Amino acid sequence: IAIVRKRTWVTLGAGTLSALLSVGFLSSVFVLMRLPADQHVVAVGRDAPDFALPNQLGRTIQLSSYKGKGPVLLVFYRGHW
Repeated sequence: IAIVRKRTWVTLGAGTLSALLSVGFLSSVFVLMRLPADQHVVAVGRDAPDFALPNQLGRTIQLSSYKGKGPVLLVFYRGHW
């Protein structure tokens, strides 16, 4: 009897956790779908707006300095390693 009760509580707990996670996920998807589109997104094929950022050596690099020199690949790393 004790084993059956324990299994019932584990099953009930797992089902409740699964239901809560599902509701949370679906709620966040619903909210994100209702957000307005960002007005600052650059369309595919359009020129990116000019900006300046420091590189890994601390020197300021401006995007416009690469204009006309071929394709440019921008890589943004998250964090500091």
